[in-house]
Parts: sequence; structure tokens; C-alpha cells
Amino acid sequence: MTPNRSGVSTTIVLCIFCNEMRPKADEDVLPLWLSRELNPTGRVITEFITEMPGQPRISRFQPFANLATLKLERVCHVCNNGWMSELENRTQPFLIPMIRGSVVQLSAPAQRQIAAWTQLKCLTLDAFYPQTHDGIRHLPERTAHAFCQTYQPLLSSTVTVGQFVPSAANEKIRWGRYMSSLPATDVYASLDVVVCTLALGQLLIQVSIAASGFEQPREALHHLVRRYPMFDCWPTDRVQTWPPPHAVAGDQFDDLAKALVYVNKATEIAGPHQP
Repeated sequence: MTPNRSGVSTTIVLCIFCNEMRPKADEDVLPLWLSRELNPTGRVITEFITEMPGQPRISRFQPFANLATLKLERVCHVCNNGWMSELENRTQPFLIPMIRGSVVQLSAPAQRQIAAWTQLKCLTLDAFYPQTHDGIRHLPERTAHAFCQTYQPLLSSTVTVGQFVPSAANEKIRWGRYMSSLPATDVYASLDVVVCTLALGQLLIQVSIAASGFEQPREALHHLVRRYPMFDCWPTDRVQTWPPPHAVAGDQFDDLAKALVYVNKATEIAGPHQP
């Protein structure tokens, strides 16, 4: 990246969020403050888990000097230093005590804020994965464009949170991604639902996004929310106390990461050639 005198890159990219050709920014996939919070002195290990129906589970372990080395190069300077930076700053005060396991009273606006941040991470991780692991961007481009219009949680999404207790064998940053159907091609439509799961210290967050863009019905919540002690973060309209009375053990992460989802007609895509 070659910056000009103002510090802005002279490289122009098509931003995955605003869909505009603008100067590039190196977006932190997971923010620097999170790297410092989770492991301020040493290296971190990430585990990227991807699973799709009828295909073998893929698990990739990758060490990093810190999380700030995970960069997404398809974000523009305007988005990165504008609404994305503001979203990080507003959400950080809620997330840090949750990552540490402290009791937090979450108002409905606070939960909405956390849900928006989680969906931003889901979108950036989904775009980061093919860039670094020869994978596929599973969420269609229009999903990131729609999020950029409001910076609010998508109607076609649900977010749940729980407490996580890493086991000795699972002390890493874990990201699980489950797709309920195959990726989009020139012949077939986009998948119905993506489920992303993040384990950040003692905070467990799971987001499901219906790629169709339709409002996701309550039945689409995956069955593990009912099996494990997690509570709804989005949609919500009431104050909740975090953490739940029981925690999810580290060795249960794989089960959570490959969560099955209930999908009804409201979340299906109209036809195989829908853009």
C-alpha cells in the first residue's frame, strides 16, 4: 500500500460494503483492541472451522503474532475510518467486561449494538476467508451492501450470546462457520443461512444470517440455542443480564459451530438465477 501525504492509500478498491471505488484501507478483521484484550503479550492461534452439508469438515489452525495481522484489503478508507470505526468504539465498552466474564446488564440498545458489531465481524470474516484460505465467500455481496446502508442488525438475522469456558486444549480464537446449503454459482442460488460462531475469551456469540434478505422467522433460530444456556441478543426488546447461569464448555464448540438451522419458506430465495 502506497499512502499519499495525507496517509491515505493511492490504491483504489471496490469496497465490499459501500460498493464504491475508493482508496483502500487495511481493515482489521478482528480489531487491535481485541488482540490486546485476549493476549496482550504473546502470539495467538486462530481456528477457522467450515462445514457444509455433505462435505467434510475443514479446520485450519493458524498462528499470528497478534490479531492485528489479519487484514481485509477490500474495504475503503471512508468506511473503515467512518462508520466502522464508530461501531467498534461504541461496542467495545460492552464487549470487554463480557470477554472477562463480568456481570453486565444489557439494555435492548446495548444488545442491538453488540448484534451489529457481531454481524460486521461475520461479514468481514466471510470475505477474509477466501482471500487467505482459497475458500468461497458464502454471503452474497448484497448482504454487506444492505448492512452498510443502516449500520444496524439485519432483519434477516439472529444473534445469541452465552458464556464460554475454554478448555486447556481450546485456548485459541475460534471461529466456526456453518452453511445450510451450497454456495451460489452461475446456476444455483445463494445458500439460505450462514451461521457464524465466535469464542472470544469468556464470551460466546453466534449469528445467523439469511442470505435471501427476508426477515428471518423465529423458527429459523438454530436448535442449539434451546439446548445450550444462551440467550437472544437480536432481535430483542427487553433488558437481559449476562452471563447466563451456566456456561458452554470449550469442547462443545464444535457442536455449536456446526449448528443446524430451521428454515421455512420465508427465508428461501425465489429462484436459481436471483442476483
